[in-house]
Amino acid sequence: YNAVGGGDELYGVAPWTYYAKNLGLNAGIALVLVLVMPITLLLRHLLARDPRRPASTVLTHAAPFVLWVGILLLRPHKEERFLFPAFPSLYIGAAASLDAGASALGALGAKFVAPRTTRRFLTFAALGAAALLGVSRIAALAVYYDHGQMTAWRAAAATAAKLGPGVTVCAGSEWHRFPGTLLLPSNARLSFVRSAFDGQLPRPYAYDADPMETAARDVKGFNGHNGGEANVYVDAAACDVAVDLRLDE
Repeated sequence: YNAVGGGDELYGVAPWTYYAKNLGLNAGIALVLVLVMPITLLLRHLLARDPRRPASTVLTHAAPFVLWVGILLLRPHKEERFLFPAFPSLYIGAAASLDAGASALGALGAKFVAPRTTRRFLTFAALGAAALLGVSRIAALAVYYDHGQMTAWRAAAATAAKLGPGVTVCAGSEWHRFPGTLLLPSNARLSFVRSAFDGQLPRPYAYDADPMETAARDVKGFNGHNGGEANVYVDAAACDVAVDLRLDE
């Protein structure tokens, strides 16, 4: 949709380095292995001459990752979640690259160490490094993500729970950081107030709708241009609790 119709720039613009940094943080060792895949395949061909897995087959498995990221790089708006469809291909390519590199180095050092020992050592070293980086990433998200915006939203939910029925929790420019409707107590509903953002906003969760009919509902208030809709806003005076970010204070 965005790749053909455009309009995604309403939600923010980021340089191509956004995906480079994001993949480095989330994929780590796997990204490095995919980037050096042509080298590891060439070395395996020259040193190990392993006919079991032709280079063309390996490159075919990794191609969806390259194509998907290439499409995303062309769009001005970038988000981490857009990369998710590419991860299976990324990790298949990384595994194939690790296997090829380990086979090549095993054959290169066969005079000193058994190739099988070399392959095992390199495999466990790469998996250990990937696991360490993964745990570090999880810890960073738990500390910096949770202690920042989640602390604010939990405080808003706790305040709303004490105010009685029909509480309106408002978000302005911080609407995109709202973690989910299930965070709010049953007596509260999320609403939006006007801010500098003028694009399409999410629709309220259909609390009273039949779960079997929700997916088929004709929900009004959406458009094909990512543009804002006036009927989604409430007046600031109607807010009982508000969550916002002010960097100028």
